[in-house]
Amino acid sequence: IYYMDKIDEYIRKNIGFETKKNSFIVMKKRMLREFSKCQNLRQLKKSYFKYKRLFKKIETKKENVLKIGIIGELYTAMEPSSTYNLEYKLAQNNIEIKRFTNLSYLIWGKIINERKMYKTTKRYCKYNLGADGLDNVYRTIYLSKKKYDGIIHTKPFGCTPEIGAMKVLEKLCTNEKIPLMFLTFDTNTSELGIKTRLEAFNDMLIMRRNNEK
Repeated sequence: IYYMDKIDEYIRKNIGFETKKNSFIVMKKRMLREFSKCQNLRQLKKSYFKYKRLFKKIETKKENVLKIGIIGELYTAMEPSSTYNLEYKLAQNNIEIKRFTNLSYLIWGKIINERKMYKTTKRYCKYNLGADGLDNVYRTIYLSKKKYDGIIHTKPFGCTPEIGAMKVLEKLCTNEKIPLMFLTFDTNTSELGIKTRLEAFNDMLIMRRNNEK
């Protein structure tokens, strides 16, 4: 799980800038097939470092990179089909993506970071917001400090912890002057509507960057 999550993190940062289309996707499929054949940790570790080198050899071209952080409810953040392949659509616009929620985080990362989250978010949160609400306030603070261009918050319709976090996130992003877009998904959400909103958000980020020059 840890090895797959580390590779996925590298892919999200670079897939939007590959010079040969689908290079990362093809390489990942090869890697997962090889991972599935490993019989012990030693073989798995050897395979991981092999593909780590191979992924870094994939040619990319990065210029004027826009960076967007994805936060929100864990399922809509992690499952591509629940958000109409949100990350892939962003990558097609030459955007570097940062996503926090993965299996590694859910299994052990959340527990390890809990004390740090409470300390970092105490200016905005007096209580735990439940589920991943507090986590997303913490992540927004991190993204603002790292000078990301924008943040996208995803959730299923009616997700109470994330609804509770939304007003906090709005205040935080206003204070830090970082654009924030909320995307809510249910059976009535259309792929075309999501695509249109993403294009508008992307155009706004580009204009904002140009105005700052």
